[in-house]
Amino acid sequence: LQQLRDEVERLYRSGEDHIPKDIEFHTCIARCSRNRVVEMLVPIINTAVMTFANLTHRMLMNETIETHRSIVDAVIDQDPVGARCAMIMHLTYNRQALVRLLKEQRDEGAGEQSRQTTGSPEDCVEDGLPGKTVKYRKYIQKEKVKMAKTFSFLYNKTKKDKIHQMY
Repeated sequence: LQQLRDEVERLYRSGEDHIPKDIEFHTCIARCSRNRVVEMLVPIINTAVMTFANLTHRMLMNETIETHRSIVDAVIDQDPVGARCAMIMHLTYNRQALVRLLKEQRDEGAGEQSRQTTGSPEDCVEDGLPGKTVKYRKYIQKEKVKMAKTFSFLYNKTKKDKIHQMY
């Protein structure tokens, strides 16, 4: 687990493709949890990791590294409360980033509607980059909504598991 965490961190910091190792890392954590529900969610978690990484483009690098370290430290220390808290923090950072991205997308959408009346081709290009068309933005919006729902589900599932473990 430590080796996977360190490898993900190294790849992340170097700007290399860290997603396959990150998926391996999250899968390992799920298996370490010995929670059958979490283990059954591995395919959803893996899809969420890949999609989230592609949507956020390393905007949470420091938070991700910090929470990965906290999670691994708690698992090694056999501290289930610490691991749960670190995982909730990890999901919270991710959820906040998705909410921020969705808000930005909505704000852009409102501005885009007023620009569409001009019909100018330049209005269909985001940040002057080719390929960043209205169609692309709509696709990204749909992906962000899917991710928000997935993270919201996982966050709520974590909270419910915590309540069940208390009783």
